[in-house]
Amino acid sequence: MDAIEWDFRDPAAPLRDVTGGSLQLRGAGPRWTADPIVGGALRFDGERDFLVIDAAATGPLNVAEKGDRVSVIALVRRANLATGFIAGMWQEDDADPRRQYGLFVSLPTYGGAHQAIGHVSADGRPSESLPYSREYAASARMMVPGGWRVVGFTYDGAEITAYLDGIADPRPHFREIGPPMGQAREYAKNPYAYPLGLNRLNVSDFTIGAVLLSSGMGNHFAGDIARVRVVPAALDARQMLDIAAEWTPEGAPLIHVDLYRPRAGVRSVSGGADGEAWPLEALGFSSDGPVGEVRRSRLVVPAGGRPGRITLIRFPGFAAERIEAVEVEFESGIAALEIRSHHEWGSVGALSPGMQRLSLAGVGGSIHELALAVDPRDEPAVVRGLRVWAR
Repeated sequence: MDAIEWDFRDPAAPLRDVTGGSLQLRGAGPRWTADPIVGGALRFDGERDFLVIDAAATGPLNVAEKGDRVSVIALVRRANLATGFIAGMWQEDDADPRRQYGLFVSLPTYGGAHQAIGHVSADGRPSESLPYSREYAASARMMVPGGWRVVGFTYDGAEITAYLDGIADPRPHFREIGPPMGQAREYAKNPYAYPLGLNRLNVSDFTIGAVLLSSGMGNHFAGDIARVRVVPAALDARQMLDIAAEWTPEGAPLIHVDLYRPRAGVRSVSGGADGEAWPLEALGFSSDGPVGEVRRSRLVVPAGGRPGRITLIRFPGFAAERIEAVEVEFESGIAALEIRSHHEWGSVGALSPGMQRLSLAGVGGSIHELALAVDPRDEPAVVRGLRVWAR
């Protein structure tokens, strides 16, 4: 499992891989920019900038040559709401399609608007009877422009799993758009079942920041990219979270539950929900009783409902000692923050209005779930956001 990584924080040689593979990117577009948070990064303008390694020189990046497993991880800062390609071997030229694998931000056509996307293909072509490819997994949480985030995906030959902040949001139910763009199929969006493997029929260039479309280079990423890693293996959930914790800039939260929704709105077929109030499932949350909704970037549990837990984050057995604190912006109601360690739930602390920072000191073992315990029988409970800080 030899990873290939570019560390664009290094101004001396940002286009040469740092893992000894002699894989040199070329491109005159993106410029290195100093950054007070991560040290530095390549800035992509969202219009012309991209980097490339020609197909004949991709070597180990052509993962399909030796197998059907791949993971791609990147540290990025999104600058706008447009679709953006991060990294991979992905060519969407209709006259010469050569899709294999790719990490994107925001593909709304089949349910990935403003979300982290993992895309793979077994034959390089669009999905059968469709103009584009639906074969991608997408996170449930959406990415707010302006902040550094770790995005990624894994593919194990059977399923694609998308990660945002090292967490794979569950999306068990999705219904795609109807004809002519889609077929109104229903399926799980994260993980996304795809047992056909990777494309061994042809080889594309490896690119960062854009892909080749029928009309030329497109899907340009607008923003900053600090690190990119390609692994010819399917990393497990704990490994993906460990990388996210390692790559998250010092002084920044590891996981954001910011309830972000673009002002323009995102329909359910694009990865959001229809109407003003979004169900909990649309953001990857689940409930054992309380009926809640996300409205105007607030999680609201109406008065008169059942008490219980709303799970916001599922951890792959993350060590409690690696979590420094959880910050909750709580507006009103009766609620507490709880964690599940193995099979037992325990309270971290009751919530009161305002921003609170709750320590997990004294919590041992591994954490598997983080939830809000709410009692809305007499009054509504309202939360504006939550952030997890790692050590």
